[in-house]
Amino acid sequence: MLEWLRTPAAIVFVFGVVIFVHELGHFIAAKLMGVYAPRFSIGFGPALWSHKWGETEYIVAALPLGGYVRMASREDESMAFLEGGSETPAAAAGGSGAPAIAPEAKKPRYYDPEGMAPFGPRPVPEHRWFESKSLPARLFIMLAGVTMNLALAILSAILFLVCGLLGQQLPATTSVFVLLQQMLQISVLYNVLLLFFNLLPIPPLDGSHVIAHFLPPAVAVHYTRISRYGILILVGLLYFGGNVLNVLLSPVGLVVRALMHPVLPFALASM
Repeated sequence: MLEWLRTPAAIVFVFGVVIFVHELGHFIAAKLMGVYAPRFSIGFGPALWSHKWGETEYIVAALPLGGYVRMASREDESMAFLEGGSETPAAAAGGSGAPAIAPEAKKPRYYDPEGMAPFGPRPVPEHRWFESKSLPARLFIMLAGVTMNLALAILSAILFLVCGLLGQQLPATTSVFVLLQQMLQISVLYNVLLLFFNLLPIPPLDGSHVIAHFLPPAVAVHYTRISRYGILILVGLLYFGGNVLNVLLSPVGLVVRALMHPVLPFALASM
């Protein structure tokens, strides 16, 4: 156990948990607001495991560095990039964001003759679309991911303190709690970093969807079309815009220090 905690796999595990919590926030918010969400995926690439409960297919994919929540939308191609997924455009889906299955078509794995697309022949009703919800409801869905990351960052800081107290009371297990504290500190950093990074107004990040709702309709249409180039913009920013990113993400250090400063006195080893 201790050897595993010292490997890069432990850091990947922490990052996976951070992504899972982010996606879970979007998913829970969509369900609470009545938006049809047929797919909840952790990771990209080939599915290692999938199962359908209710109206949602849950997937664990091969590459754990990301994920997405599929939501029914009028602008399906735009929503496809909400968290990185990509499926059938709205034009081919009858405006529902999920194509109905023709009787002669090959049936999907979880075909339901009474189900809604993409699992059955029924189209997704308009009142289940993302756009059909009120502005506060849409903002709630879009900001739920980063809100969950903030909550997990705070929880990680609290657990850091708890591990420190337990390590002091149980000297024989101090080495375990030292490693757990290191992982929790990484969790705080990753969650806060993902929070502010996702709030950048660059498609396909969450911040771009929030900004689009406050732009004039004509401007918002052109702005959302940038989504198709969003990945290229992000890659370019990561490789060539280091100074710009340093400025945009400068609040990350401030928030991490604010969360960790009260609990660092309980650290069991030099951090």
